[in-house]
Amino acid sequence: TGPGYFRLFEHQWLAGSPETSLKDPFKVVLTESKAQTYFGLNHAADVIGREIIYGDSIQTVVSGIVKDIDDLTDFDFKEFISISTVANSNLKNRWYLDRWDNVDSDFQLMVKLNEGTTPQAIEAELMSLRKTYDDPQEYKQVHLLQPLSNLHFDAQYGNFLRPVANKTTLGGLLVAAMLLLALGSINYINLTTARGNQRAKEIGVRKTLGSSRKHLVIQFIAESMVLSLLAAFCALVLVPLIIELFQEFIPPGLAQESLLKPHILLFLLTLTGTMSIVTGLYPGIVLSHFKPISILKNAGFNNYSRKSFVQQTLTVVQFTVAMFFIVSTLVIASQTRYALSKDLGLKKEGIISFIVPNSESMASNSLLAGLKQIPEIDYVSRGGSSPSGTSVTEKVLKFYQGDDVFETHVQLKYGDENYLNVYDIPLIAGNSITASDTIKEFIINQSFLKRLGIEEPQQAIGQLLEGAGGNFPIVGVVADFHTQPIHQAIVPAAITNAARNSTFHIALRQFESNTIPWNRAFEKMESVWNEIYPEEPFSYQFYDQRIASWYQQEQNTSKLLGWITSTAIFISCLGLLGLAVFLVNQRTKEIGIRKVLGVTIGGIVLLLSKDFIKLVLIAILIGIPLAWYFVSKWLQNFAYPVEIQWWMFALPAFGILVVAGITISTQVLKAALANPVDSLRSE
Repeated sequence: TGPGYFRLFEHQWLAGSPETSLKDPFKVVLTESKAQTYFGLNHAADVIGREIIYGDSIQTVVSGIVKDIDDLTDFDFKEFISISTVANSNLKNRWYLDRWDNVDSDFQLMVKLNEGTTPQAIEAELMSLRKTYDDPQEYKQVHLLQPLSNLHFDAQYGNFLRPVANKTTLGGLLVAAMLLLALGSINYINLTTARGNQRAKEIGVRKTLGSSRKHLVIQFIAESMVLSLLAAFCALVLVPLIIELFQEFIPPGLAQESLLKPHILLFLLTLTGTMSIVTGLYPGIVLSHFKPISILKNAGFNNYSRKSFVQQTLTVVQFTVAMFFIVSTLVIASQTRYALSKDLGLKKEGIISFIVPNSESMASNSLLAGLKQIPEIDYVSRGGSSPSGTSVTEKVLKFYQGDDVFETHVQLKYGDENYLNVYDIPLIAGNSITASDTIKEFIINQSFLKRLGIEEPQQAIGQLLEGAGGNFPIVGVVADFHTQPIHQAIVPAAITNAARNSTFHIALRQFESNTIPWNRAFEKMESVWNEIYPEEPFSYQFYDQRIASWYQQEQNTSKLLGWITSTAIFISCLGLLGLAVFLVNQRTKEIGIRKVLGVTIGGIVLLLSKDFIKLVLIAILIGIPLAWYFVSKWLQNFAYPVEIQWWMFALPAFGILVVAGITISTQVLKAALANPVDSLRSE
């Protein structure tokens, strides 16, 4: 980066200055923590002038020290190298900073607009600027500005190669938290109103002694407030333990954030107050409106509890939410499994990759030769990024067919003659590329072939593509493969010679027993590495693990939804059980009379259960279309979504009916099996 970075993003300088520290090539600014790591010096001024060598070839001098940013941020960089270093080093051969046909996710351009200037005006100026330095007829491109506030969430333009946060997922988790809170509130409201007959005399006496409805409502709100404050205190105590339990789901650094920050406490107090009013107001209004004479005669409450439309509605809402969560969990888990198991058009298993310190040195050639001698390795390829990855390099390539000109953005992958062999990408026409450290030829995929309007793959062989600094022939056509996660559709792609050759790709030989031979391979690879790079640690990454990490967000969401779903079902069944207890107790004498008159136990069970099962069935009928709508929306994030199957709704519906039936059966059977003498002798 250049000096402009520190004009846009303010840092506290401990040594050096934002105006001059990155003005010249081969200068580097370090954060305080990184300077301490490298040099172990306590005084920032003592670090100025020290030397750091990057990639065994870029020799830099420390020109500034800035304080680390304490807040959570995407701009957590530790080392800032002057961008003019690129033009004055061998990096200029690979970064293409002077070309207009290159788009690379590694690079970001930040601009700050003057007050009153619109993004659209700047976008128009960018096109005008292009006309000055480039032929505007060459490439049909537009330049768009992205608000900085979108950088954390919008993957369209990249975020310094970081995975972006998904607003839909975060919003869904927020809604899930609110729904769980709502389920608990519904239970409190239902159970408070259902047990109103137990507080009948208290309310009657209070009204007789002069308490107004207002005072009684305030009393119920105050009781809810006490419980809510107790719950909030318990939450604060439990949150550190929960964060530890869900450590893999939480961004690094967030777990160490203090919960006692003012805005968090203010939110918690506001939430507590709101829930206290919501959960206490309705029971207070309902239970305080009966006349004292009716209350003291034990009339009114029983009939209300059995007939309350609001209670029944709230119970339906609970199981609708539970149905929604179960369906969502099944669909997300199914999509995640599909993403992890989908054929990407290439081999994933038994492949590792690693980056060498200096790809253009003789040491890199020695490493390549040494690795090829290891018998446990099938193929070794030196190139750029893997065929499927989150890093994107795009170029505009042009194809002339008579008077017609076809041009398109193409995702470019760099490799050598063994690149296709490592990843087992099938050739359907032509040959693989030849060994070269500069671009000489292209292999294109089927999507690119279709974009060019060529029907037969063999017809493309020998055709010239213009771009990347010249005219180069197509030497092969490969079957389509995914260059990015399945959120995005397969796009035109091309593989060319290893102009970027800092990454080694290795296909391990497949054995009946993978463990022992592969361990030997790693030992031999490390031995070869240590001979050539004795000061650098040897580390590698399995390709299938990297692909799995693309869908870590979906995996985490699926796991979280599993916990949320279990909690929602538990809360809903707890509320159903509470209602069953109270309503069955209210009908004890009715059950006794029916048994005396000859009604069977099965008849009584059916009588008591049908009202509850009816509510659950209504919840299922409401929950199915709601769940279908929202999971359909979520699946639109994927270019290759799973098909929503009927069993994804039938299985949750059956499960909810079974769980609800088991929940209420204990109380219903207990009432049906009771001796009628015990319930009628007081009459």
